[in-house]
Amino acid sequence: MRNINPKLLTALVAGLLALSAPVPSQAQFLKKLSEGLKKVNKGLEQVNKALNDQDRDPDRKNADKKQVTDTGNGEGKQARSRQKPAMDMSGWKKVNSQLTAHPYIDGSTLYMRLNYVDVSPVQEDVFALKRNGRIEFWRVDGNKLFDADWEYCGERYNTKFPLFNGGVTAARRATPNAAGKKPICLLYLDGRVRELNPAWTSVTDFMDGLALVKQDARGDDRYFYINAAGQKVFPALAVSGNVSQESAMRPLRDGLRAYQYGRRIIGDRYENNELWGYIDDKGVPQLKGFSQARDFSEGYAWVVRTKGGELELIDTKGNTVFKPGIIPYQPIYGSRYYSDVHNGIVRLCGESHGSKVVYYTVDGRKLGEYDYGTSFYDGYAFVDERPSGSMRIDQVFLVNTGMKELKHMSDKVMPTSVLCDGLVNFEPYGLAVWRDYVSTPDGTIILSDWESKDNPWNYIRSFGQFSKSGYSFVDDIRVDNSQYKGLMTPDGHLAWLFSGDASGHEGWSDFPRKPIKPIDQPTDTIPWRIIDETLPPIGPTVVTATKYNVRVKASPAEGGSASLSAAGPFGYGESVTLNASPAGEEWAVGSVSSNKSTRNVPVPGTPFAVTDDMELTVNFVKRDDETAPAHTGYYQGTIRTVGDLVLDIPVYAEISTRPDIETPYGKNTYGFLTIMADPRQRYAVKNVAANLFCTPLLICGETHDEETGKDWLILDGGSTSVGNLMVGPGNGDPWGMLMNMMLSFDGLNNVTSKPRHYRVEIKDRDKDTGEFTLGTLETYSDTGHWVPGGSREVSETTQKFFGSFTDTGYKAYTFTDTPMRKVSKRDDVDWYPTAEFFDSDSSLLESVVKAMGNTYRTSRSHYYDLFPPK
Repeated sequence: MRNINPKLLTALVAGLLALSAPVPSQAQFLKKLSEGLKKVNKGLEQVNKALNDQDRDPDRKNADKKQVTDTGNGEGKQARSRQKPAMDMSGWKKVNSQLTAHPYIDGSTLYMRLNYVDVSPVQEDVFALKRNGRIEFWRVDGNKLFDADWEYCGERYNTKFPLFNGGVTAARRATPNAAGKKPICLLYLDGRVRELNPAWTSVTDFMDGLALVKQDARGDDRYFYINAAGQKVFPALAVSGNVSQESAMRPLRDGLRAYQYGRRIIGDRYENNELWGYIDDKGVPQLKGFSQARDFSEGYAWVVRTKGGELELIDTKGNTVFKPGIIPYQPIYGSRYYSDVHNGIVRLCGESHGSKVVYYTVDGRKLGEYDYGTSFYDGYAFVDERPSGSMRIDQVFLVNTGMKELKHMSDKVMPTSVLCDGLVNFEPYGLAVWRDYVSTPDGTIILSDWESKDNPWNYIRSFGQFSKSGYSFVDDIRVDNSQYKGLMTPDGHLAWLFSGDASGHEGWSDFPRKPIKPIDQPTDTIPWRIIDETLPPIGPTVVTATKYNVRVKASPAEGGSASLSAAGPFGYGESVTLNASPAGEEWAVGSVSSNKSTRNVPVPGTPFAVTDDMELTVNFVKRDDETAPAHTGYYQGTIRTVGDLVLDIPVYAEISTRPDIETPYGKNTYGFLTIMADPRQRYAVKNVAANLFCTPLLICGETHDEETGKDWLILDGGSTSVGNLMVGPGNGDPWGMLMNMMLSFDGLNNVTSKPRHYRVEIKDRDKDTGEFTLGTLETYSDTGHWVPGGSREVSETTQKFFGSFTDTGYKAYTFTDTPMRKVSKRDDVDWYPTAEFFDSDSSLLESVVKAMGNTYRTSRSHYYDLFPPK
């Protein structure tokens, strides 16, 4: 279940409404608002408690036994739930408006006078800029890293800048040395500089610990790799290619790196066709013989074996798993017509916009076809489709990996043309930017451009894609006829401003200083801190190299082995790879944890830069020791909540000792268990109302714990959805309407928990009838342990603009002491939401049910990513 954060919502609502309140009656208004918000808070907390915590009725056992008695003629199919009368929502109004944050400045904004603004993306909190044709480097905190003494050392003569990766970048000195040479150097984040061999003519940016070097040896170009220390590596590896190509230096993905090793030869001439292969992290060739090769993603990569050949999806062993039969008409590296594998799904489309966008699983199973669509990211994609014969206007909507339609996007925010032009891209930071809107993967708009209401010549617009460090280059900022550019963070803060003339700074009094809130008082002072460009830079420095230690351990020790690709200690920025090997098929790598940070934790098989002492723990998880259920039958019990929201909700299970029950999860399952909350009903408490839908849980089998002597029922899936959530007494009440608008803006009016892997204790089982009592529920953690359901270890909190929600999954006591008695087979199990769940939008329901054909086969817990069902 999801928890709404009423305190944060309250504070924001109070702040917003206080600004719009008439001054003479402000005290009275705020008093009324405060009283109203207290009621909303109480209601939200009660909904969380009733729908999540599920306090128990002491007399429930007897009630359960009475309610589930089956007379043999279907009387065991009692009403789905019993509740107090719902509130009257006839006076409630729909909320169509949206609140959006805008870019803003404050006293921490940094200003730099720069006649010609040419700035690189921010990488590892450093950006480069050109001053008089030379490159200098700045840290985002306002400190200069290197003076304007550098040039780009690749072979792309445009606005390319050296970019830091793993704490290092390569650049050429702009001033010749005594020998008349401009040597290439390695620059480090701590200010150090290492001069390289003057015979090296170009060096690419680093990617996962390596850079590709070109050396001119008597007219014969040679290529080789160097590490972050500037040392040659993989001397036996033959490397070909052209450094000027963006594809020449490739990242390490899934333990493999694409590289060019030559060209095919026909007779006495070279065919205009490159030869590509893949090397591992030690430079050993693993796969060869491709005309084109894309980087791996989730264990799969697109390749073309011969010039003009078919597109193929291969695994890390080189086996072809899917051939869509599409002939490539352009290089597949970087092409938006062929997506990498994301969430186990690939996106393919034709050459023209009139072709369909088709989604497939990695084994070639077709999931859906649309007029337009984006690649999946973080479990979501945006698609558009006009059904054949339909009069519906084209509209973009959000779908999950089961192709379930989750929400429609406003045409003003995301028209179909955005998808046509391929503008929706969440790499590399996790935010997409189009038409000056900034969106999260679930379609929440967190930021948009700004224009003054009083002066249309004052505005902030033209946002660029956010870099991996989380900065967007804003290209068009105008204030009183003065032009600015800037660097902006995801919350809209303009961290840096650049301009050749700050004479128009008085106009900044019209600009927002914080998200949404307008300026209270105009000011004639510059609202930023001007950078002193005469301050000395941090580098170049000559320092004694500090060494760092990285310790690795496996948990549990019997789960597998963990090691580093090289022995320490390591120099600053030195690249090393974490290796993890499970101890057989019954074990898998669940997660990696670090004693330093929860962010930027190393991924096994991918090099990372060492910048500090650290301890890494590889958490191995073990496959369940599952057996078939002990009995076959239909069983039912009741869970009850008490308090302001009284609910008696049936719990129904169909169980078989053989995998012969057909469900949406598949044709051969052991059955399912479901909480039969009626999605047609509005569950109401105080000033809060919502629909509730519980996805049935797949029964995977049973297991016996020898140490405790307990028997457990193994379950998987079980997402729970709260739909059409509304708060307030209705009748046009202003604070209630604004609260609902904020919930809608954040997407908190329709939320769904993630599928998880559970086990529920089986107690007091009757050996003859199979009747039993459900006990404590536990959730499988990525650390490889069963933990109490709802514990902090398995909860996930997502921060939205106005509030946040916490997904805990089912609580430990969700089913505690629930007797499951034999009943007749029920034919009213809901596997999909109903029209009421979507506010009686029948067309939306129809599209959702149509799109959910594959949901149950694809929407499994992370456990099954590690251990696919046998």
